[in-house]
Amino acid sequence: MKKVMLTMIALLVLSINTAFAENIGKYSSDYRIKTALNLLNNINAVEIFDNLKEHRVKIKFHDFSLMSFSYSNIYAMKAKSGKQKYILINSNYKNSPPEAIACLIVHESFHKLSKPTLEEEILCTTKEAIYWDKLQDETKNYDKNNVLIARLNRLSELHSASCENNDLIRDKIANSPFYQSQLKPN
Repeated sequence: MKKVMLTMIALLVLSINTAFAENIGKYSSDYRIKTALNLLNNINAVEIFDNLKEHRVKIKFHDFSLMSFSYSNIYAMKAKSGKQKYILINSNYKNSPPEAIACLIVHESFHKLSKPTLEEEILCTTKEAIYWDKLQDETKNYDKNNVLIARLNRLSELHSASCENNDLIRDKIANSPFYQSQLKPN
């Protein structure tokens, strides 16, 4: 009787997990991006997949220097071609750990406005830091010289050191020349 009950519970859990599993392939065909999305799926990052579904995006790597040399150091961005919306990840980071790629997807998934605001950028960056803390694998030795890893570690430190009346991520974004030029009113 115990074996039957355990088997039924196992099947129930498996069927529930299968029912809620994301169809990762609808977002990208790139195995690195799919690996990153699987990491998010494994930690039940429902809010990220809700955002991706809402925007009906495809995710791919892109050489930003082809757009403009000034874009060559941007980590990721949202774009649109015809009716198709994209999250483009700078191809400079395609060999980064999947946890780091997942964090770029997290950041871009929270952009909802056609023209980002300071508040939206703070939310996106804060979520990126939170998910970096969730996704890091303590058994891995991440390359601290990797530009993306260094950025995520800085964001994590800022988030950890922040408090309600002293948001260090807000301060960093508000004082960044890059974001000042990106977020200025037209």
